[in-house]
Amino acid sequence: AESALRIAAGHREVFPALIILGSLLRDAGKAERYRIDPIHDRFVVSDDGQLVGHRLTAVEWLATAIAHHGIEIPKAHRTALMHILSSAPGAPEWLGLCEPQSLEASIIAMAERWLEHDTDWGGARDLGRTNILRLPTNTSCTLTAGGRYD
Repeated sequence: AESALRIAAGHREVFPALIILGSLLRDAGKAERYRIDPIHDRFVVSDDGQLVGHRLTAVEWLATAIAHHGIEIPKAHRTALMHILSSAPGAPEWLGLCEPQSLEASIIAMAERWLEHDTDWGGARDLGRTNILRLPTNTSCTLTAGGRYD
């Protein structure tokens, strides 16, 4: 989330709360889909993880929270968040995952790539995107005292 916010700095059209939530939830499913291999003392993908994957786990959690716990998220925000959780740059078309289409999804994917490859952050702010979807400008997100977005 911190890396994605660094990339997003200076882009006024970015929705910071969506960057933070999307970044945190995107890999949160790993907590359920990985286990510790005591023999090799490392994390490995569980049987469920091999069948479902951690990305779909986060989507499942979000859908469950919305449906069963009455979590109210405006449709535009919910769609944007689901897109962040389910998009993957460079994924084969047959997987059914789409390329990141929103600025937030593109930034989060970029931050993941930089962190995975531990490369230079020099070009991270040059997003070079033309097919960016934007959230409506009438969002209910406000900056609270202490710098948090609600």
